[in-house]
Amino acid sequence: MLKKNNLMFVILTVMLSGCIFNGDENDKELYTISGTILSENNEEIPEVTISVGSQIITTDVSGYYSIDLQQGTYTIIPSKTNVTFLPERKEITVNADIMVDFVGIEKDGTTITITNPISGDSLNTGEKITISWNANASLAGKYDILLFLNGSYLFNIVSDYSQSTSYMWILPSIITANSNYSIRVRYTENTSIYGEVTNIKISPKYEPAETAQYKVIFTSIWSSDTHPLDFPSNPHFSGLIGAVHNDNSSLWEVGGLSSPGIKRMAEAGAKDPLSSEVETMINNGDAYTLLSGHGITPSPGSVSLNFTVHIYYSRVTLVSMVAPSPDWFIGVSGLNLVENNDWVSEKHVELYVYDAGTDAGETFTTEDQPIESPEKIKILNEYAFTNNGTAIPAGYFTFIRQQEVKEN
Repeated sequence: MLKKNNLMFVILTVMLSGCIFNGDENDKELYTISGTILSENNEEIPEVTISVGSQIITTDVSGYYSIDLQQGTYTIIPSKTNVTFLPERKEITVNADIMVDFVGIEKDGTTITITNPISGDSLNTGEKITISWNANASLAGKYDILLFLNGSYLFNIVSDYSQSTSYMWILPSIITANSNYSIRVRYTENTSIYGEVTNIKISPKYEPAETAQYKVIFTSIWSSDTHPLDFPSNPHFSGLIGAVHNDNSSLWEVGGLSSPGIKRMAEAGAKDPLSSEVETMINNGDAYTLLSGHGITPSPGSVSLNFTVHIYYSRVTLVSMVAPSPDWFIGVSGLNLVENNDWVSEKHVELYVYDAGTDAGETFTTEDQPIESPEKIKILNEYAFTNNGTAIPAGYFTFIRQQEVKEN
């Protein structure tokens, strides 16, 4: 048991330690952030509330404010009834004394409220948007619409506009990417009356070229080394068949039923009637071109095919039968070659084996066993194309955009 005087010594030591710790926190260096808030006519605006983090102060009769802050990042927000401020807020990094001034614009009781776009919206150059607003009946007349960046005026979108309280605007390509644009609708007869939306993000809109040339390389890795179970004596893939099409159409998909064309391709390696189905898509305006290429005999091996895609037909469907097999095939369905508003330069796709659901055979060389009620297309996750229950690819497609050669 501690003696009384020893116990008092321990308590005093702990208290002193706490005091020293707290003292270190409170002794951090402070910096002065100050500024003045003036009207557009350089008149002082008193009694403006200044919020900085959790601290709130008020400007004095000369519109001046001052606050001491520790090092860090803060946002200064001025506010006062019937007054708007430029900028609306200011983010600062404090590591020295800083002067931050604001301009206050006083309003009368009349108001303009912008309803579209809204703060935080993202827009693209070349895009057509409707700028709309509500205004008091007393403000009937003409309006100016202005664009600001970081609180600084850029240009008038339209001036002396009086047709309605909405205006159709196509964003010009000269606008640079930034997330701090503001749109202001201003009453022409009294420029102190306006509505404004802030934090508008504008980005350049990149449109892909109308067409692009591609080469797809089909590489088969199916071999006795990669897929040793019951590896057949004559492994091969039938000729490639497919289409370049839009996103309104599909030749096959996992979970769907095989069309007659997919059935014949998967069971016999035939290109027809799948090619006829593609021609029907072309005639209906849903496909751009038929894709038809060589197969691989024997596997492993590779083959390539060149083709053209169009901005309105950016998707590729391409298939080939795994042979011999009951109704198995590899391929892609509706692969989009446009990403991030541009044609992809290269895309690598692993090719898993699919069961077309039209034949009940379970091995490479089983006799034909047609299914009266076809099953849905699925990944073959059993037999020779799996490893411990996980499907393994039989090859891959590599889509490579080709450089276009311009004629002199």
